[in-house]
Amino acid sequence: MNESNQPWNILVVDDDRFSRAVLRNALEKDGYVCREAKDGVEAVEMYQEQPPDLILMDVEMPRMGGVEACRRIRELEDSFHVMILFITAHDESSDTIEKAFAAGGDDYLLKPVNLVVMRQRLGRMLEHSALMRRILFQNDMLLQMRQISFDFLQERNVQQTLWRVLQQSLRLTASALGAVYLLDEKENCMRLAVQEGMPMEPVAACIAKGRHMVGRAWEQAEPFFIDDYSLWEDRLEGSCWSKLCRMAALPLTRGGIVFGVMVLGRNREQGEFTEARKNVLTQLADLLALVVDNTRIMEALEEEVKRRECVQREVEQTNGELSTALTTLQQAQSKMVQQEKLAGVGQLAAGVAHEINNPLGFVSSNFSMLQRYVERLCDLIHEYKNTLERLEAEVGSQELVGELRDKEKNAKLELMLEDLPELFEETKDGLDRIGKIVKALRTFSRVDSIEQFGEYDLNSGLDTTLIVARNEIKYVAKIEKKMEPLPVIQAVGSQINQVLLNIMVNAAQAIQSEGREGQGTIRIQSAQEDGWVRCSIYNDGPPVPEEIRHRLFEPFFTTKPVGKGTGLGLSISYEIIVQKHHGEIFFTSDESGTEFVLRLPIVQPGDSGMAIL
Repeated sequence: MNESNQPWNILVVDDDRFSRAVLRNALEKDGYVCREAKDGVEAVEMYQEQPPDLILMDVEMPRMGGVEACRRIRELEDSFHVMILFITAHDESSDTIEKAFAAGGDDYLLKPVNLVVMRQRLGRMLEHSALMRRILFQNDMLLQMRQISFDFLQERNVQQTLWRVLQQSLRLTASALGAVYLLDEKENCMRLAVQEGMPMEPVAACIAKGRHMVGRAWEQAEPFFIDDYSLWEDRLEGSCWSKLCRMAALPLTRGGIVFGVMVLGRNREQGEFTEARKNVLTQLADLLALVVDNTRIMEALEEEVKRRECVQREVEQTNGELSTALTTLQQAQSKMVQQEKLAGVGQLAAGVAHEINNPLGFVSSNFSMLQRYVERLCDLIHEYKNTLERLEAEVGSQELVGELRDKEKNAKLELMLEDLPELFEETKDGLDRIGKIVKALRTFSRVDSIEQFGEYDLNSGLDTTLIVARNEIKYVAKIEKKMEPLPVIQAVGSQINQVLLNIMVNAAQAIQSEGREGQGTIRIQSAQEDGWVRCSIYNDGPPVPEEIRHRLFEPFFTTKPVGKGTGLGLSISYEIIVQKHHGEIFFTSDESGTEFVLRLPIVQPGDSGMAIL
């Protein structure tokens, strides 16, 4: 039932007669009143004749489809509170659904229609429609009452004021008849002051306390409502009121004392007084009591209204400030946790780099000196061998030469001479690798420009991050790289590297969680798009569960066991890429694996040379 206690009116629009019949039968069983249209043209015409509360509309129809019909209905006045629920056979990836929403649709159902889902969806949408109608009605009432208050503040004639207030009350509450009684203190009764609406037939000019509706409202000092006045035992016989069905009597009070009563009546076909209209009546009675009072009280009322409006603005402003403060506090908390985490990683990386760099310095120096020594030793040995060959040719030196040859064989001189160049080459390669690790750690952990935009090479960042994460990855996955040449972009390199590390480590841990025997695969690709650089990091681990995908970028949400994750990695990654670098980060996941995609603009909008706040 709607707010007028009438069944909800639903328009079913479908070119298939059988489908319309099925939907109509199901809806009428639930107590809805249904009408049918076979296409969009009929739907628009029927809407103009009598707007429904909700339209259940097929998308594909002859003459005029549902999307076009929806667009035309939305162009009509006061159509926004009418809910439009589309029915379509298109899947969720189709652009038809997007067009339906763009035309003004509120929701959709997929064919074949699940009646249980439809009932739930209809109930929710009709509740929303009713709420919108109540809000609009109350806003309209408040605006009109405010205008009434302004007009009446200029009025100094009580009788004229009563008549004007009564006229406005009849209009705002859609009533057929109204009257205002004022207290006659001398006769101790309520005396008729003004009457408006139905033909002026005689009514009781003076009513005692406790008698009829007026006397009851006076005695109880509270609003008094009757649903069927014709059956009420204490009605005023022989008056025009006996032709009415629903009646309302509202006391007019001043300082807690009733000084008048306003009476309003409605015909049976006009329906009962809804709660919203009862509230309006109560407010109108209060307003009438105020405007009948003297000028001083009216001025005080105006000041009170202004004060309440000011308080409301202050409350709204305070709420806004509290909301902003809460958001700032949450962001600061998240940033503090991340900075602490980054500081720990940075200190570890810097310490390792320092420890490696110290021995690397003297090893490199000693290695160079050793290489020169060995080169000279090799030259000397070659001279020695030449001399030895000459001695072999001289008589009497064979025995000495033989001893030297035996010593050569025992010392494996030839083998050492063959191995020395290879050993030096391998040692040099190892030293170069140590140097690369130190450079990568220094680059990853640098803190001198952690909040400053600068030139950044995404491919270089990927390589650096792979070196840092190598120990986490090498035992569980093999790396496949396909990186195209990329331009230098504007970014905070240390922050982008942190995002890349989060995603790579998550990929390795996802593969490891399966407990597979062999290694998995992590595939890294980069490319340039129009004004953007793009990189994707794919792993062939298990897919992300459907029910948690929408929460992956929420702060403090993690799927890892307690103590294994903070739930900040992807949240901070989203903040870095989207909010600070004006880029995009998203993912896709299915049975074959999960792929995270990062897109960053080559040039940041605005002045990118400023520090991030």
